[in-house]
Amino acid sequence: MQMEEPDSMKPGRFGIPEPPGDGVLTKDDEEGLVVFVPGLAFDLCGNRIGRGKGWYDRLLTALGSQVRCIALAFECQMVDKIPADRWDRKVHHIITERRVIDCGDLPSDAGGVS
Repeated sequence: MQMEEPDSMKPGRFGIPEPPGDGVLTKDDEEGLVVFVPGLAFDLCGNRIGRGKGWYDRLLTALGSQVRCIALAFECQMVDKIPADRWDRKVHHIITERRVIDCGDLPSDAGGVS
């Protein structure tokens, strides 16, 4: 699956252009795939607080270990420690306005960054 051409995008829920949603990822597509993961708060281990429904945790688990997970955050969203369960998926990197944090080698109670 490739990035959609601008002409093929359609306005989404908030008027932001989005892919039409009729494409399906194959296992080959997952290699090199980067997912930008939202969150309300993050710690240096890559744990995050989302919106509480586990949607991204389930998605990232389903996508498998080839996918790179990156969070874009402000420094004010960084906290010392976020409690994590084994099913919580960590992000590989966090990019803030001041730094890029590599979370891959830091221990955590969460399920790891696969």
